[in-house]
Amino acid sequence: MVKLLIVSLLALCASAVPQQEDPGNRICAQWCADNFENPGRICTAPAARGRGPCYICGPFGQSESQKLCDERCRDTDTDPQHCGECDTPCPQGQSCVDGGCQPACPAGQTRCLSGCKDLNTDPQNCGACGHVCPQGQSCVGGMCQAACPAGQTRCLSGCKDLNTDEQNCGACGTVCAQGSCVGGVCQPPCPPGQSPCSTGCKNLNSDPQNCGICDHACPQGSSCVGGMCQPACPAGQTRCPTGCKDLNSDSQNCGACGHVCTHGVCRAGRCSRKHCPGSKLSLLHILRLSDGGECDTSCEGDNCI
Repeated sequence: MVKLLIVSLLALCASAVPQQEDPGNRICAQWCADNFENPGRICTAPAARGRGPCYICGPFGQSESQKLCDERCRDTDTDPQHCGECDTPCPQGQSCVDGGCQPACPAGQTRCLSGCKDLNTDPQNCGACGHVCPQGQSCVGGMCQAACPAGQTRCLSGCKDLNTDEQNCGACGTVCAQGSCVGGVCQPPCPPGQSPCSTGCKNLNSDPQNCGICDHACPQGSSCVGGMCQPACPAGQTRCPTGCKDLNSDSQNCGACGHVCTHGVCRAGRCSRKHCPGSKLSLLHILRLSDGGECDTSCEGDNCI
């Protein structure tokens, strides 16, 4: 009796609208009455305005996968409780893909037609299955982004070098608590004067295998001075910023480059006074660096000061 009354009311309403809309209303009215126990509010009323189940999974539905199951429209392509057909549930843990049950995907991935995909990073399935990013773009956070320069990776905060970025070391978002990022691995802090390289902490001013920058090796036989490769010095000499020096005897570079003897001479890499045995001092002679540390014949006593 209720269904007959609803059909009559909908037919009465249809007579008040243009004739071309009448067939649709009558079709929906009949379909709603046939498929719903109480169709008025959830089916016939929306149908009079061109909405509701009649226009989703009914006679005027646009998708073949939308079907009326238990008085509700269900997408049988994706609904795991109505997979392929109404009341056809997938086994626990499986999902419904294109109307067929599929094993569950790993955490963070979604089942697409081509398999399990990470919709946050897959440029062929970016944000949704089958959504392909334009050529040269990458997928970040489910959105297509412009490509990064060579050697960099698109992270949420922008393009990053995962080999060196302490906030994105090895992977986006991996933060080095201390030290630095070398080769995509967090390294502990280096001592003063040294820098972190892939093989450990190195002195970039003097290491011939890491001269100036990490992994920059000097040619065989060369040395690294001030971060620059220099030709090898003769035997017994050391490369200093001012050239090759004998650190055992050079009073301007005594024992180490740049170590100056303010008085006396450089002996065996140490500053000392010149010893003048068997001579006599007639006049005190103060040796200057320009004297080369040599005593003259006017020395008296054993030492020239």
